[in-house]
Amino acid sequence: MARASDASYRLHRPRTFHECNFGFAPLERGWPTFTAAHYASTFAFDAFAGRDLTPWNSRNYDPRSGWRHLKPAADPSLRAGVCSLRDRGTTWSVRRVGPFVSYGNYDWWQFSGRDAGALADGALRGGASAFIVESLIGAVDADGAPLPYPPLHLHHMHLLPAAERLRFHYNVSAPAGPPVGYLNNVVLERHGEWNHLGSTPVSSEAEREGYGRLISSPLDFDGELNDARPRGSPPLTWYLQIAVRWQPATAPLVPISVYNLLAVGPVTNGAQATFERYFWVPTAGMWLGVYSGALGGRAGRMLYLKPHAHMNLLSKAWVFAKATPEDVLTPAVVHALAAPRVAADTNEQGTALLRLDHKSGGLDLGDAALTVRGAEAAVLRRGVRPACVLLPNHLKVNGPTAGWYDRAPNISCTAWQFAPRERFTVVALLRFCGNGAPDDGAGRCPPEPWRAAGEAPPPALPMHLEIFLFYELPYATALRRSCYGFVGVQYELPPGFGGKSRAGGANRSSVAVVPGAWRSRELRESCSNFVPQRAPSSSSSLRVRNVVSWLAGSQISQP
Repeated sequence: MARASDASYRLHRPRTFHECNFGFAPLERGWPTFTAAHYASTFAFDAFAGRDLTPWNSRNYDPRSGWRHLKPAADPSLRAGVCSLRDRGTTWSVRRVGPFVSYGNYDWWQFSGRDAGALADGALRGGASAFIVESLIGAVDADGAPLPYPPLHLHHMHLLPAAERLRFHYNVSAPAGPPVGYLNNVVLERHGEWNHLGSTPVSSEAEREGYGRLISSPLDFDGELNDARPRGSPPLTWYLQIAVRWQPATAPLVPISVYNLLAVGPVTNGAQATFERYFWVPTAGMWLGVYSGALGGRAGRMLYLKPHAHMNLLSKAWVFAKATPEDVLTPAVVHALAAPRVAADTNEQGTALLRLDHKSGGLDLGDAALTVRGAEAAVLRRGVRPACVLLPNHLKVNGPTAGWYDRAPNISCTAWQFAPRERFTVVALLRFCGNGAPDDGAGRCPPEPWRAAGEAPPPALPMHLEIFLFYELPYATALRRSCYGFVGVQYELPPGFGGKSRAGGANRSSVAVVPGAWRSRELRESCSNFVPQRAPSSSSSLRVRNVVSWLAGSQISQP
């Protein structure tokens, strides 16, 4: 297997954009659609007990949502500015907002806005299209130097095709329903474990030479950021920055498309953590996590894969192509998932969770579940071959923010060429690192750094196991098309399960998986297209491939 980053993904030394004159203006004028909120702690975040830093945009919040009831707290010191900078035949478009000041306590900063990359008056002027070839999204200091994790954790930074509503503005249509009017089909994303790779400084993310993500409309933005330092830390001043490097769509680049694959549990209005689409993993024991669904209606060839997961819970994960859970899990595990059992997570129905190291639903692996190797042999059918394997990764940081921190997982993949509506399955072994359990000789795993020494872990911790699949469409180069899709999957409960709870969501005190009933509940796709003025010649780099041979794999080669 080759590392996913070998296929197309590249890291570059970041720029500080010191040449830029941002022309900062008061926030209401500098970025009129921008919204910002602050929550002093995770508890305040979940309860919507926060400050609205842009109250002039509060009318955009759904009146039934918690965001509409944030405390107005406009900050006149906040400014926003834009810069455009030529770079080797391409153009950087940079938007910067701030200054923000934080004091630790794992607080939450929440942002959204239209035309995130400030491309409407540049790359996309007059209805033009453009390729995005590099990005640097996150927090910077006053000199423009990117800030790593620690101290600042990027919960997520998403740039998406423009939708009816921004995130945090969407309709809360039903107490346990999905967001309405908001699409999570990302074009660009950045998460905390990718904000500082190994011992290297924060890097920009670039495609391999000759590739780009095609867009034909301005991009929406939503993001959340945490100051991961201890409570009462000295003030830290920083700016939010969104920087993208682009080329005109006439450039002879191969368009890249993206699928965002995610298990989605029910959303409960009034509990903001459920809007993050987490699943919660108990901190005691070894657990199996499974979700499965179908891709959208487009064929493709994977270029690379980039997951988002929380390393303090991940032991090992696999992504299986052309497979259902029944294809890759042993019959004993499939039977145990289908038997009635007590739910590990009150929002379980996206990711099915099964404890492996004690009697649970008729399954007890005994000593086999004490190691990753033993559990793997017991839960996966012999001979199954994954498309990708994920292993956890951490880095020990010294100094004032000393501790172990998430880093991007180690990834290895084989070629994956998929058909329309092809099945996929994600399987993970999950165990809280901070309990000191052995891990095939690897020793004690690091706990999360913000938990005080000697403090007992909570009963459960939030987990994401999100897969960003970057791929090339057939005919993509000739037709000049990139597509961006979100596949949110759930499993089906048997009759008699899933009554209503007092909180308004579904009652998951007892769950079971209907065999074969894994569904893509939220499937959304949008495509960007560009048609050149003149048809390409047969010798052009835009020549049409034979789609039959492309799908048969005769022209497939590792990039």
